[in-house]
Amino acid sequence: MPHSSRCLPARVAMLLKLYIVRIISEQVLLACGDELSAAYGVPSIRLNNGVMMPIMAFGANLWSPDVCKQATIDALQAGFRNIWSSEIVGTGCQSAQANAMKEASHIVSRENLFLAGTVDTASCSSEQQCYTQTKSQAEMQFKVLGQQTLDMLMLDYPPRSGGCAAIQGQWKAFEEIYAAERVRSIAVSNFDVKHLECILGVKGAIVPAANQVLFSVTQGGESLVKENAQHSINLQAYTPLGGTPPGRASLANHPVLKKIGKNHQKTAAQVALRWIVQQNATVCVASSKMQHLQENNDIFETFRLSEAEMAELNAVGRNRESREL
Repeated sequence: MPHSSRCLPARVAMLLKLYIVRIISEQVLLACGDELSAAYGVPSIRLNNGVMMPIMAFGANLWSPDVCKQATIDALQAGFRNIWSSEIVGTGCQSAQANAMKEASHIVSRENLFLAGTVDTASCSSEQQCYTQTKSQAEMQFKVLGQQTLDMLMLDYPPRSGGCAAIQGQWKAFEEIYAAERVRSIAVSNFDVKHLECILGVKGAIVPAANQVLFSVTQGGESLVKENAQHSINLQAYTPLGGTPPGRASLANHPVLKKIGKNHQKTAAQVALRWIVQQNATVCVASSKMQHLQENNDIFETFRLSEAEMAELNAVGRNRESREL
């Protein structure tokens, strides 16, 4: 899905008028001449290959197809323009998401959406096996989502065995799909530094555009964003309200976040999401409740955490880590 790198002067004035970027430190950039970024109309970042991606993504959970479909429609109505559809939720849910996007085309057309699919080949264990399985399952993503092209294709996990060779087999399959211009960006998920080095250590390898990981005020740590940023990899947070592993309390009820939220007339959940954004990371949320979806998207505009509030939230994370050592 090629995109122009030249600015069209006639469009510049229109873009400046329609989309005012207020959050400089988040690097919310508008792509001059990129039709998709001009059409998103939501805070977005520029990935390392120049493609624009909305900061806030909606991802389905392990729900029934009916819930997946309605939640996706609700997310589009709530203003989400980044739909993340994981192979892990199953073909029933993914197909339901695809149908939701078709039915909601009066709300937003496909051209104005950023759509990501994923591939889970964590069970492969050799370079050739990982290459073959990843290529095959990637093809299924295009089929189940009813798309000829995707805006992003993401590996759900590195292989559980096989070392760097297995990871390189996965990534070779992705690079070929990217070279064929069937995806606008390729990414990884749950990759730590040593996993990334298996890709980055190959001469001429394409650097992943994003790395989706468990990341929140109490999970991941501030260094996680910096480790990925060193390679121009965007860190995308999933489970941004914590609650993982099971038994850990959700940040939606954390007293410090509730106190800070009260100062801004925001919920604790919104404070948790805003903290992530101000770490220069992006977010993937999953909710089947319209109210929560609307609140998730209402963290931009004039809402900004102060340096003192960010420091207080960082301390919450460090205190959690010290208790778990």
